Amino acid sequence: MNFFEKISFLLTIVLCLSMCLVSLAETSVKDNKDDKIFIKKILEELDPSTIQKIYKVSENGLEEISIENAIEYYLEAEKDSIENYQPKRFLSTISYPRYDEQSSGTKFLSAERCSVPLYNDSETDTMANQSISCAHTQSHSINVSVNSSELLAVQVGVGYTWTGAVTVSSTNSVDIPPEHYGWFEFRPKVYYSKGYLLQGNGDDYTGRKWISVTYPKKLGGQCDGLFIARTSTTCPD
Repeated sequence: MNFFEKISFLLTIVLCLSMCLVSLAETSVKDNKDDKIFIKKILEELDPSTIQKIYKVSENGLEEISIENAIEYYLEAEKDSIENYQPKRFLSTISYPRYDEQSSGTKFLSAERCSVPLYNDSETDTMANQSISCAHTQSHSINVSVNSSELLAVQVGVGYTWTGAVTVSSTNSVDIPPEHYGWFEFRPKVYYSKGYLLQGNGDDYTGRKWISVTYPKKLGGQCDGLFIARTSTTCPD
């Protein structure tokens, strides 16, 4: 290789490295932008102005966390869904109905009130520390109606271990300001799956329909998710 060929070769390597660095930088910027958009969405859903405490379900019971930790928890669920999906492989023998999963992961569902609201009727500046019992039961949900054999095919075909209805319950404390209501909500963290339910008669394929399903995620024997303590001058629905 002569001098000019060496220079050309080195310039080619430098150019390739530069292109790779630009690509990585663009990806990083995009990821940061996507994170910011997602965090804004989470904050809108959480409405931090009325949050007093957040408890995370863990293997050892409930663990109090900050709003910042809750946001990180949301981001972890979202990224895990995108990065760690592994399609399920089937045996060569096919029988119907059969569920052909296309994507799966974890997600948070909308919060639901899981306790009665308590009111602090004090007209002074006395904060009322109240213990509130809360409970939530989570079951599966499918976007279309299915019969028992089709449901069984979905249960067998999903990528995570299928769990039926799961309950989580606890008694937690909340500090209620004067002339405010205090209550708990629960945001379940569930598995989701999307794919095609293949239909047929025996071994004969006849059609398919799109399925979107969520089903409970267990952690420490209870339904995974977040207990959120809220206070407000307005009584919740």
